[in-house]
Amino acid sequence: MNGVAKLRLIQHLGSDYRGLPIEAAKALGIPAAATPLINYSAVAEHVWATILGHLKRLPDQRAYMESGEYLREWGAYHPGVRIVSDLTIGFLGMGEIARPVARVAQAFGMRVVYWDIERFPDLEARYGMEFVEWDEIFRQSDVLSVQLALNEQTVGIIGAREFGLMKPTALFTNTARGKLVDETALIAALESNAIGGVALDVFAEEPLPIDSPLHAMQKADPSRVILTPHSAAQGPWTWIRDSQEIWFNVRRTLDGEPIRHAIA
Repeated sequence: MNGVAKLRLIQHLGSDYRGLPIEAAKALGIPAAATPLINYSAVAEHVWATILGHLKRLPDQRAYMESGEYLREWGAYHPGVRIVSDLTIGFLGMGEIARPVARVAQAFGMRVVYWDIERFPDLEARYGMEFVEWDEIFRQSDVLSVQLALNEQTVGIIGAREFGLMKPTALFTNTARGKLVDETALIAALESNAIGGVALDVFAEEPLPIDSPLHAMQKADPSRVILTPHSAAQGPWTWIRDSQEIWFNVRRTLDGEPIRHAIA
């Protein structure tokens, strides 16, 4: 109890503060904050960069320009280019990173579906989202973005069965954790054309082994297989900016000033 009596601030890293004892904090009169993190928005930006690179076939179009073939068919429709607003995007997990990605999807006019261990009626209304069951998110999504936490229950949660439910044109993206996915099953799904493509920033083994079949696949078709080296959170001073915002709230508390990002 003495420790609680000295507590002056509860601060959560990120605005998705599930699990934070808000009611207890209110009852004890302890301020609480949920501080949004720059590295989460950086990952959300990366997710969209890879989605658009795939849907608009940007590596293919670059090669087309470099080859000089465009001189014969200037402005010609490029095979495989897709209209974003025609598509459904699905989120496995509706946490810190999925939310800004969903906001952009709404701006593009996409249908947005999600699965999580709990529902978020407020977010459903805000982003025009629909909650769907586990199997349905794989069946319905044209773009599937993995945003789950890795724990004992989620290791290998996405495997051959799930890839078998997906559309053969669907893009599978993962910026969460590589061990959520059975990577052997993912490679098999790509090789058999059971799915349309992948954009991966995380892998079952990191660094990704140089002899992984994923490297050859990316070299053969860089619009279909997009690989990045667990770098999605990177940006100018990302970690320092996050740390500063957290410590500024500590300083505000010590100086008797109002905290930012208050939730209680």
